[in-house]
Amino acid sequence: EEIMEGGGGGLSPSTSSYNKHHNVKRAQHTHQLSQSIIIGDSRLNRDFPSNSFQTARYTTTWKLITLGSLWLIFKSTSSIYFFIVSLFQLLTPFSPTGRFSTMGPYLGNKLIELFLLYQDNKKKILTDWNINNRAVRVLSESNSRTERNRLGKSIGWNREKRQSLKVGDILLLDSYESWRGEDVPVDLLILYSKTRDVYVNQASLTGEQNPVQKRVPDGLDLKFPLSTGFYGLLYVTEPNSDLDYWVAELHIGTDVYYCNSDNLILAGSEIMKGSDVYGVVVATGSNTKINLKKQIRSEKIGYLDEVINRITKFNLVLLFAFVCLGTVGYLSSHKETDYSLFQVVLIYFLIFNGLISMTLNFSLEMVRRVQALAVTEKFMGGVEVSNW
Repeated sequence: EEIMEGGGGGLSPSTSSYNKHHNVKRAQHTHQLSQSIIIGDSRLNRDFPSNSFQTARYTTTWKLITLGSLWLIFKSTSSIYFFIVSLFQLLTPFSPTGRFSTMGPYLGNKLIELFLLYQDNKKKILTDWNINNRAVRVLSESNSRTERNRLGKSIGWNREKRQSLKVGDILLLDSYESWRGEDVPVDLLILYSKTRDVYVNQASLTGEQNPVQKRVPDGLDLKFPLSTGFYGLLYVTEPNSDLDYWVAELHIGTDVYYCNSDNLILAGSEIMKGSDVYGVVVATGSNTKINLKKQIRSEKIGYLDEVINRITKFNLVLLFAFVCLGTVGYLSSHKETDYSLFQVVLIYFLIFNGLISMTLNFSLEMVRRVQALAVTEKFMGGVEVSNW
């Protein structure tokens, strides 16, 4: 009702004629606008993901011990191989070197890797908590001293946790204070800026260090700050990972504004220049472009890991050949034997398992960590790494 009455809260009447001229654009892209967002009462916007930020793979110690152990065992070809060798030696009497000759070192390696995984995961949980609890100024219902809008609701600027942000919320980003150097937590359609143009750093999304210009939608002339609420409807395209593709229609009262990616500040960006930036949340959490881009990006394997996997697979082929030759030679020279074919194969498999180095992946991981510590110490100029 508020929207249809033209309760746009600060809309300049001079923009109506401008937008009538642009209404013809609606027919060109309406078929793409499959999502609708209610601005001014985010509780009405459902089926949108949470904005909780999570980089920690395991949220509890139990999950880390169980799922983390399984991941460590099956993360590489050599790890799977030695897990199988350990089981054969442990469960059969055919090992020429003892039942625990492989299980002991293998278990020691995995316990150390699990401890390092725990340390990394613990740091990520702390980082996630700090990010999720950052304060963001949101226009919302309040018990503070504010004016009441025409619907009788008390509206004011309140500080909300980043993880509590919802699609349809109106935010105030202050580039000169807390928001300088911090990433924008959501995909945000600019509604107002004193300078109308906002410059952002999108290096975390594109790798490009040069500032990118964003601006208020053409013809939109709102008066902020608002204390009496702001209402509107927004029709947007389905979430997608294309940073340059985003189309929307902003409806305020009887006026319609055509919006595109030039009006959108992406999550993960940093505001470099622009004062009193007000915007409406159009995507949160997994629907933001930075997260969608991460989802379609295939998990890359390091060059050294790739080389080690290739070497391991090549050694497995040699191992298979040696086991076959040994089995054939043994059976041809022992016409009568108490061992079955499977037992002979297993014996030669355990004899030649040393072709593959158990500690190769483990040693590589240790080298990486030492290099990371050295680089971090150099970067911090002598500051202790643990404090950083």
